[in-house]
Amino acid sequence: MPPDLPQFIEPLRLAEEERRLQGKLDASLMERLQEVVLEPCGPVELDMAFSKDEKGVIRITGDYRVKVRLLCQRCLEAMELTLANPFNIGMVAADGDAGSTDEYEQVTLEGREIALAPLIEDEILLGLPMSPRHALPDCAAAAELLKRAPEKSSPFAVLKNLKPR
Repeated sequence: MPPDLPQFIEPLRLAEEERRLQGKLDASLMERLQEVVLEPCGPVELDMAFSKDEKGVIRITGDYRVKVRLLCQRCLEAMELTLANPFNIGMVAADGDAGSTDEYEQVTLEGREIALAPLIEDEILLGLPMSPRHALPDCAAAAELLKRAPEKSSPFAVLKNLKPR
C-alpha cells in the first residue's frame, strides 16, 4: 500500500532533486470535489514526477486515480466511476513568465510551499464528465428508452425506387 502523501510540498526543491512522489492523498481535504459527489470519495492515488525544463519552469507530470459516486443524468440513480487521468503542470514564480504554451497547464507559484490537495483537486474537477451516465446496458432509463424507441427507416430507402429495372 503506497504511503500517504504530505499536505504541503516544495515544488522547487523536488524539481531540483528530480524526485518522484507516489502515494495516496486524503480526498476529504478537497472540499469542492466533495460538494459534487454523492458521498465522500476514498483516497486519491497519485504518481508525480518533478523536473525543470530549459526555461526554468517547474514541471509536475503524472496521473491520478480516484473512485467517485455521481448521479447518472439519464436515470437519476447513483453510479460509481473511476477517474484516472494524466496531468502536466508547469509552475512559474510569481514574477516569472514561461510564455504561452500548450505543453502544460501553467500555475503560479507563490512562496516555497504549496498545498497539494487543491492542486490535484483542480485536475480531478476538470476530469469529471459534464453529464455522467451509466453505460447503456447498466442504465435502467436507457433500457426503457430503447424499448420505446420507434424503429427508424433508412433515409436512403427512397433511393431503391429510383433504381432502373
